[in-house]
Amino acid sequence: MMVVIYRTTKSLEVKEMNPRSTSLLYPILFDRHPEAILATDLEAYIGYANPAAVQTLARSPSHSLIGQRVHTLFALEDLPVLHQHIQQVVAFGKAQLFELPLMTNGQAPLPLRIMLVPHAEQADSAAAPSLTFYITPILKPIPLPLQLAEEPAAYDMNRMEHLSTVSQLAASISHEVRNPLSVTRGFLQLLNTPGLTPEKKRDYIKISLEELDRAASIITDYLSFAKPIFDETVQFPLYDELEYIAKIMIPYATIQDIRFHLQNSDDAIYILGSSKKFRQALINLIKNGIEAMPRGGELQLTYAGSANGIAQIVIADTGTGMDAEMLNRVGKPFFTTKEKGTGLGMMVAYSLIQGMNGEIEVSSTAGVGTSFSIYMPVIEESG
Repeated sequence: MMVVIYRTTKSLEVKEMNPRSTSLLYPILFDRHPEAILATDLEAYIGYANPAAVQTLARSPSHSLIGQRVHTLFALEDLPVLHQHIQQVVAFGKAQLFELPLMTNGQAPLPLRIMLVPHAEQADSAAAPSLTFYITPILKPIPLPLQLAEEPAAYDMNRMEHLSTVSQLAASISHEVRNPLSVTRGFLQLLNTPGLTPEKKRDYIKISLEELDRAASIITDYLSFAKPIFDETVQFPLYDELEYIAKIMIPYATIQDIRFHLQNSDDAIYILGSSKKFRQALINLIKNGIEAMPRGGELQLTYAGSANGIAQIVIADTGTGMDAEMLNRVGKPFFTTKEKGTGLGMMVAYSLIQGMNGEIEVSSTAGVGTSFSIYMPVIEESG
């Protein structure tokens, strides 16, 4: 029998939000998100609720979710299920997907589908690790995009992996945004320097505006990636996608002491498919390569050219590598070389690329590194 003990009392004093916490980005990232999203600490006390969460979960317009425990939303008999999933996330760092009925005022309980995703702050932050709840009412079967011939289970798996990646990248995005904001603050303070010449003032203001633009660009790129993964099939330029993926992943690589290199080409190469799925697949592969280098290293994203209507993209790392037995299992369900991995990221990447008529080949040498080659059918000109 599993016994889970949680502290049931908490000071009513509201603590000031840590200015270095990733949670400062939650309103920017999730206020307009259609799903109900809650961010909590490890004891499930709510620190952020987006408007969709307030509309779905609050018992009245005046009822505040902030400072409440997620447990208060559910009936006493359902709490053991919630406890079990929280413990799984905290103990193993794995996202959980489950369903629970929401208590309502005098009405029938509302069934909810919940994705619970772990999120750890960076080591240089004083904020504690946290949890993110993505909540969808089960009012009717979820309509899947017509262009996707996926079973609901595969749809949920893809969403879980996408949301997990979104949460994990949030810390690196927060770290990256703090840099230009710190520079801006410094130069604005310098404007108060006695005897500062007009030319110096113009220079300081110019640098401050450039840094603010850089911070805005970082957040915009992340918001684009954080949107729901599925979109229409379109022709998209390979060059632009690789540039975008590099911008998203360089902050994550940097804080892991990884040198990220992009070798791109401005060839007029277009791919027919979903740019969101393509991004998610490559980001999963890059993230896997970064995490295979716990003591730092190099990762290269390369457009290797096209021939016979097929473009080749290579992702190569200098990580731990794999032996022949491991190579045979890459892309299979639940195979992972990481201590807290689930194997879903790699499996989703393979599934997404194959769904766009592409292929992935992998070569690796234990102790040397791993290289993934992604082959995609191309359209030579934009239609």
